[in-house]
Order: sequence, then structure tokens, then C-alpha cells
Amino acid sequence: NAELYAPFRLLAELENNRYEIRLKSGFSHEDFDNFISIAKLRIKFMPLEDFIDNVSKAKEISPHSKDIEYFALALKLRCAIWSDEKAFKKQSKVKVYSAFDLLKELGIK
Repeated sequence: NAELYAPFRLLAELENNRYEIRLKSGFSHEDFDNFISIAKLRIKFMPLEDFIDNVSKAKEISPHSKDIEYFALALKLRCAIWSDEKAFKKQSKVKVYSAFDLLKELGIK
């Protein structure tokens, strides 16, 4: 029942990394396309205009410039980020859950 949000940028990242994702997952072209279709149904993709006002704050806390939009969106929505990127936890403005943390929080592990 979780609501998932991401910047539109994530769709471009998935497409740009199509080959690597297919290689690591074993997805066929069709499987990958189905995965993207399901992601579009389950994740609310937000345009940058909706959270642009938080970009300057996000620049101060994002460990990498490529992740600024994710932090800006989290600040805008006042929500956590789900990521296994260890550097994300080096700031204290946005709660960050690893996959393990999330499973533990949900009582699954």
C-alpha cells in the first residue's frame, strides 16, 4: 500500500541503462518493456516543475549532483528515499531506507 514517487528523470535513467539492467536481471527486451510499463503504473513520476523550489536545498545535502532531483522531491513531499546508496545516509535532512531497512520496517525480515 506504499505510495511511490520518483522524478521523471528516473524513466530516462532506466532507458539509458537498459542494456545493463537487462544483463543483470536476465530480462528479455519484452520483459524490460513490461517492467517499465508496470513501473509507470505503480510509481507516480513527478515533473521537475513540481519540486524545483527544493533544488537549492537538495544541492546542499545530495552526495552526488545526479541525485539532486531525488532529494529535492523527497524534501518537497517530506518523505523518505529508498536507496542502497550508502552516501545518501551521510546527511540528516531526509530519511533514507536501504532495501534491508525497508523490509525490517515492514516486518518482513
